[in-house]
Amino acid sequence: MLQDNFALKQQTPSSDFRTGTFKPKIRTNFLLFKRLNKKLICRIFFDNRRFFFYKKLFFSSLYFKFFLIKKIVFNKIHFF
Repeated sequence: MLQDNFALKQQTPSSDFRTGTFKPKIRTNFLLFKRLNKKLICRIFFDNRRFFFYKKLFFSSLYFKFFLIKKIVFNKIHFF
């Protein structure tokens, strides 16, 4: 019995799967938005009820304008 438990423990994958928390791939895109308002970005991606309100707020904000200028200057436009 003890050996079976030990074998099971060895077979368990990384801690993300063990705790049951699955991290979506969207999180990798946060590197693009380092200098933006992270709470706003979070709500754009994950809050369905207020999605359009925050999207409008984001596109009309200065953050978005600076973001676009920066991306155009460096010729790396990977947007959403």
